Amino acid sequence: MRDVIRFRSELFEVEPGEDERTNPGCYGKALAHWLRDRFAERGHPDASVVPEDFGWCVMLEREPALLWVGCASETEDDAEVDAEVDAAGHAAGDDGDGDGGRSL
Repeated sequence: MRDVIRFRSELFEVEPGEDERTNPGCYGKALAHWLRDRFAERGHPDASVVPEDFGWCVMLEREPALLWVGCASETEDDAEVDAEVDAAGHAAGDDGDGDGGRSL
């Protein structure tokens, strides 16, 4: 599953030097922290924010599969941000070949 939600907002300011932990010009830290706080309020207290090459990631689950939300904005002056929801990896017992762990 990979869905992208793109929106414009003045609420998530870019911090000076924020892209030093990502790639140059990749932002989204304020949105990631805001989402992490909302997920914590809704029963995901262990959600964490980590820098990635594309921006910032809110890691929700690691087992039985990765579940994360990527947060990115490609311009410091533009208020457009992206939130990408991704369930990556594979469930326990799944060997990752696309058959859900079934032997063919």
